[in-house]
Amino acid sequence: MTFLRILHVLIFFCIPFKAASTELSNEELQIQKQALRKYLGNQLSDQDVCSFAPAINKLEPKEAAKHAQRDYDQNDIYFYSVADGFAPSRPGFEFEFSRCVIFDSKWKSIDVGGDAIVCKEHSSLSQKANQYVALFNREMTRLVRKDPKSYPCRDSINITNQSSH
Repeated sequence: MTFLRILHVLIFFCIPFKAASTELSNEELQIQKQALRKYLGNQLSDQDVCSFAPAINKLEPKEAAKHAQRDYDQNDIYFYSVADGFAPSRPGFEFEFSRCVIFDSKWKSIDVGGDAIVCKEHSSLSQKANQYVALFNREMTRLVRKDPKSYPCRDSINITNQSSH
């Protein structure tokens, strides 16, 4: 491993710890992570292609709501998470987290390398996955609030706190 590569890895792991110690907001931390990934992505060779890129390249954010509607119509109710950090994020998911939501709801996950993978175009792939998931989850949330059908966690829907997204 070259010195430059070792330096990049050290920087990649040290920035989140520094950010945590200064108590940055989640949004500020995400911006810093994206900037770091963009910098590191520009320093990588074309051989350092993300292994998960083909799966994310198949996603079309403009089709996300249509996919949610199709699956809801088939009573296939699920939500997406994105493996983009130490724990997965769930953009667009608005229900109260409960034991039922965690253990009994159906979840699908899109891998974007967590926070330890550095590869070419990582930042843009992560943004695309998060955009698709947010649009899909918002639409599925809207549909389930309208009629829960087979969704097992009706108490977590929290209809009184609906947002107007």
